[in-house]
Amino acid sequence: MPKTGFDAVLDAVERKDVEFGVIAIENNTNGTVTHALDLLLERQLFIAGEVTVPVIHHFLTQSGEMTGVHKVYAHAQALGQCRHWLQSHVPDAELVAVSSNAEGARRASVEPDAAGIAAQEVLTFIVSKQSRQVFKMARVIKHAFSS
Repeated sequence: MPKTGFDAVLDAVERKDVEFGVIAIENNTNGTVTHALDLLLERQLFIAGEVTVPVIHHFLTQSGEMTGVHKVYAHAQALGQCRHWLQSHVPDAELVAVSSNAEGARRASVEPDAAGIAAQEVLTFIVSKQSRQVFKMARVIKHAFSS
């Protein structure tokens, strides 16, 4: 059952809407997700296990091109994970941290000179919500996890 954020996942576990919740607490390129750990400390929940999940980011623009991109919106964690790729491909773009990758993709969908970083599921959601194709490109950031 997908949720909108860490709080929503943990709330669902506390209400017993779900038996378990999965949130990111660490990643191999950008370290600890401190917000998630802080939330766990505030609640009467415990860690029951660990799962490794590959993360694949997509670079989303309206134009289908990287030229002309002046801003890249994404969650700070994704910006950190993709920093080398972004430096190589859009070195002059302003990197803007937003509340989530979905929010970054939403902003990129209404700003012609902006891009977002998000998972394929976010792209599919935005396209279906607006009943038209917003993005002409969903470029996989292949080197997001190289050091």
